Amino acid sequence: MNVSADDDDRLRLLAARTGRAVDDCLAEAVALLLERYRDHLPEQLTWPVVTRPAGER
Repeated sequence: MNVSADDDDRLRLLAARTGRAVDDCLAEAVALLLERYRDHLPEQLTWPVVTRPAGER
């Protein structure tokens, strides 16, 4: 994944301010995008989005 330097800085700041790991923020972003564009996926790929409580790995 290519992330611009500005986005990387903002992502790290978001993670620090929310007390979450950068990986957790990225995982949530991917889940949100998949949910948002769910109607563009073939039916075989549409599955319920499972979210984890904050801080759980």
